[in-house]
Parts: sequence; structure tokens; C-alpha cells
Amino acid sequence: MPTASPSPASTFIAFSGHDIRTVLIDGAPWWVAVDVCAALGMPTRSGTGHYLTSLDADEQRVITLASTEGNRRGNLNKTAITESGLYFLAGLRNVASRATFLRQGRDAGRPPLH
Repeated sequence: MPTASPSPASTFIAFSGHDIRTVLIDGAPWWVAVDVCAALGMPTRSGTGHYLTSLDADEQRVITLASTEGNRRGNLNKTAITESGLYFLAGLRNVASRATFLRQGRDAGRPPLH
């Protein structure tokens, strides 16, 4: 899995009471996988790796977040996913959650969804 270190500054999208960190990498939006899973109601206690096993290597990478970017403790390395990875994770949830999640992402204007 490719890595990017340090990561660019993150921005946030709010969904269902969760902040989803997003970053631009090479001009493309990437989402922090654990934030996406939590916002979609997917258990993350044992990590997100089992949700990401179907993603290709170019759809995920490890980024290093600054401690001021939503990390109050623990590992600053997070897996970020591409837009196709975002749609994959959203597809694992029910249709209502997926539609609301993607609509709010578009409405927030960061990052734009196609």
C-alpha cells in the first residue's frame, strides 16, 4: 500500500454526527477510511482492514495526520481511500444511508463527488 507522509492538511465533512477527514493528494480527494466507516455505522473497534480488502492498492494509502487534525491519541497513521473506495464502502451499507452520505458530501462541496 503506497504511503504519503506527511499528509496535506485535512478538511472535514460532517455526516450523522461524525466528522470525516478528507485530504487532497495529487489534486484528488481522499477520505480517512475509519471516519467513513464510523459515519456509516460500520464497527471499527477491530480496525477497518477487513472492509478494505477488496480495494485495489491504488485505491488506498496510509497517510500521516498531524496530531491537531482530529487525533487526540493513538496512531497518527490512517488509511485514506479514493472516491471509488468511498463508493465501495458506502455500497456495503443500506441504500438510504448511502444516498444521504453521498448527497451530504456533494452539498458540502469538499471534496466534490461525481
